Parts: sequence; C-alpha cells; structure tokens
Amino acid sequence: MLFRSLSLQAGGDVQLGAHATLDAAGRQVAVGSQAVATAGGTVSLLSENGDITLDAGSAIDVSGAANEGAGGTLGLSAAHGRLNALGSLRGRAASADLGSTLVADAAGLNLHQLLRAADDQSFLAEVDVRQRQGDLVVAATDTVRARTITLDADRGALQVLGTLDARGEDGGRVRLSASGDVGVLSGGQVLAQATEQDGQGGHVSLSTLGGRVHLDAGSVVRVAAGTAGDASLSGGKLTLRAAQQAAIA
Repeated sequence: MLFRSLSLQAGGDVQLGAHATLDAAGRQVAVGSQAVATAGGTVSLLSENGDITLDAGSAIDVSGAANEGAGGTLGLSAAHGRLNALGSLRGRAASADLGSTLVADAAGLNLHQLLRAADDQSFLAEVDVRQRQGDLVVAATDTVRARTITLDADRGALQVLGTLDARGEDGGRVRLSASGDVGVLSGGQVLAQATEQDGQGGHVSLSTLGGRVHLDAGSVVRVAAGTAGDASLSGGKLTLRAAQQAAIA
C-alpha cells in the first residue's frame, strides 16, 4: 500500500506478514513541464507491550523519489518487547545530507539483523538505536553508516567491534552510551572525520553511567577536520565520560 504518512500502534504485538509492503516513498510529480522528486514520508510502528516483527518478505520504504528526493523517517518502537527485523527496510535519497532517518527503540533487538534488513545506501542521514535490556554489540562484520549515529544500551554494555562510519564533507556525529562498559575493541572503528580539505571536524562521544570507557589497542577513532590548514576550520572533538568511581582507559 502507498502512504505519505502511516502510524500503526497496538497494545500487543505488531507484525508485518511475508507479503506486506508499507510504501511511503516519494514520487516523481509533474509540475508544469518539469518532473519534481518528492521526499519520502514517515512510517511509525509502535507496540506498547509486545513485539514488533517484520517477517521475511515484508518491506517498508521511505526513500526519496527515484533516489533523488529527500529521504523520510522510519520509527520502530517496542519499549517492552523485542524488535525482529527479518524484512526489507529501504530509505534511499539523493545524498546523505538529504538522507532518511531510522529510529529503533526496543527492550531487545539484534543489531546485526537490523542492519542486514536495511541496504547500505539507506538511512544515511541518521541511525538511532536504543536497546533497553542487555548488551548492544556492533559485530566485527557490521557497518553502521550515517551522518549522525546514536547507540544506547540502557541496561547493559556497548561494544564496537565493527565500523561506525559518519564521515562526510564535514565530520559527522557519533554518540555511544550505556549503563555498563562502553568500548571500542581491537579492530573496531569509529570514523567521523571530514572527507573534504575544507571540512569541519566531527564529534565522537562515549559515556557510561556506571562502567568503564575504553579504547582498546588496535581500535580506531577519527574526528579530524580537513587538511586545508584554514584557521577557520573547527577541529574534531572526542568526549569520554564516566562516573567518578569508574575508569577511562
């Protein structure tokens, strides 16, 4: 079905069957003699006390028209249940600056599964993932790519073994927070540097309420500005925050 904006809410489970498609993608619209690419829409799925399950074969699309318009927003919220993302999530756009946004908030989820559901050219503006119970892990084979990346583990640790890529003409923003340890492990990469010579630096923040913040040997964190040497360029910023009794290593 084709929608501009769609919200599905239930007290219990929310499920998209194997042949379900929620299409809020933009369209090419004729304005006079010109074809105008419209932006993607908004899709929101909310389960108050149950799970959200997107069966294999299901699809949600908030892309900009013909990958030229601005992307839309997809929100998936199951604060007291589990997010099972087995279907296809699509949010392409003309560029990262016009990209789509993905917001996932659940008591439990599989980040690797969620990333596989979305193709690597989707949701390039922002990815915001909150897991309310248990550890949140970016596996060694995982890449999260967006100009703004936010990962939260309310009651657990957060580990980065894969790649968080927020690079752009100006550096991007990455925020990692957890109640337990927050660490970039050996082989893990957090890339938020500028890719253009005159680009501003990025910002990476790691914070914990009661654990340790650690950057292991073999990990990489980059927030540098461009290489033009212009004094007006803002350099990158790395923020590490832990409780007074905890440790930063």
